[in-house]
Amino acid sequence: MTAWPTAIVRLTAQSKEPILVVDFFRPPPSRPLGNVLVEAVERTRRGHALYRLDVVGDLASCDTEEVPKLETLVAGYVEQIVRLDSPPVALVSDCAGAVLVDGLAAKLPTYGCHPATIRVAPARPSRLTLRMEFERLLHGLGAALEELPDVDFTSDPQAMLVTMVDRLRQVARQQTTSRPRQNPIQERIIEDLLARQRAWLSYLLTAESATMPVRRTGVDLEDTERPDLGDRILQAVGGTSDPCETSAR
Repeated sequence: MTAWPTAIVRLTAQSKEPILVVDFFRPPPSRPLGNVLVEAVERTRRGHALYRLDVVGDLASCDTEEVPKLETLVAGYVEQIVRLDSPPVALVSDCAGAVLVDGLAAKLPTYGCHPATIRVAPARPSRLTLRMEFERLLHGLGAALEELPDVDFTSDPQAMLVTMVDRLRQVARQQTTSRPRQNPIQERIIEDLLARQRAWLSYLLTAESATMPVRRTGVDLEDTERPDLGDRILQAVGGTSDPCETSAR
């Protein structure tokens, strides 16, 4: 059985009321949610300690094409969370990270930790999500529409991941062989990109197929393009409601 890496990174030096963000890398002009929160904390001088959990980065660092169980990831991250100097007062998620946050929120009370949950644009992946993301990644590598493979999106998650990753590698290899010889740095960049793509699809499959009981309470935030998103998250942590927020009970 694969030992999945689970790491939590501190983003600020402050120590008051820690907030843990389940974050994903976002290419410009979008910004990772952790960066948005760091700016909000510094601007408002709230003094919150901020921590980031990058599940896709962790999965990318593990050289395997397995799909982890949500329970396994939750257990690994909970082990890290309970070792923090102070337990988090809130868990914040971005998009599909809501599935992991709900799993953490269901497990942490066992250790006497009862964080609030704030989900930004929460989404639970579906098989349609997987198809759309897979096609987006292929297009990003330069595949033409007629070259998209016929993946069985009704098969089990493990078989789907193996098929999708194999196709991504084929397309990347075709693109590199059609260009002048690349140097080792360029080749490494491509390998790192493929690792992130594999990890992203793996996490989506984990979230889509999750069966562990989760705690669906807390605050959901939409309108993610609003410039005051960081402030709204901090308001939700402090219990202040906003007209664009909805409580999930």
